[in-house]
Amino acid sequence: MRTMATAAMSIVSSFVGREGGRLTMERVLLGHRRCFGDDLRTRTAVSNSERARAVTSFYYQSAIDQAAARTSVRLMPSTMMYSGKSADGSHILRSAQYLHKELPVRIAHRVAGFRGLPFIVGCHPAILSVHELYIRAFQMITEFAPVIDFETETRFTQMLGQLLDDHRDVVTSLAEGFRETRKHIQVKE
Repeated sequence: MRTMATAAMSIVSSFVGREGGRLTMERVLLGHRRCFGDDLRTRTAVSNSERARAVTSFYYQSAIDQAAARTSVRLMPSTMMYSGKSADGSHILRSAQYLHKELPVRIAHRVAGFRGLPFIVGCHPAILSVHELYIRAFQMITEFAPVIDFETETRFTQMLGQLLDDHRDVVTSLAEGFRETRKHIQVKE
C-alpha cells in the first residue's frame, strides 16, 4: 500500500517537466486522471468562466488570505435575544449587513482549511469541486454591493438562497472524497 507521501510525490513529480516546474491546468488534470481515474473536465457544476475565476483565485488569493487572517465574530444567544424585531424592519437590514460582513471571513476560514489538507486529498475531484464552490461563494459575496437598503437586501437574500442551493450536496461530496482518498493515507497510531 502506498503511503500518502509516496502518492503525493509521484503526482507532484508528474507535474514537473521541462517548463521549469510550472503547474499548468493540463498537468493538474493529468494528475487527477492518474490518481483517481477521473477527468475534471467532465465535472461542470459551474460555468467555464466561473471555473476559470475560481481556479485563478486559487492561485491569486490575497483577499481570501486577508479575510482568513481575521477572526470571526461569534454570536452569543444573549446577543440574539436583544436584537429583536423592530417595527420598521431595520433588524432585517442589520442582519443582512452582518452576514455581508461576516460570511466572507467564515468562508475564507473554510478555504484555508481546504488548503491545509494533504495534497492527495485536496486534489480529489469531489473535494476540489467543494473547494471551488467555497471560493466562488467568497467571490460572489465580497463582490456584492454593500447592503444599505431593502432592495439591496432582497437581492442579497436571493443570492444567498442560490448559494445555499448550490451547496446542498457539499456534505455528500466531502464524504465521497474523503472515503475515496482514505486508501492513500496511512494513519499513525
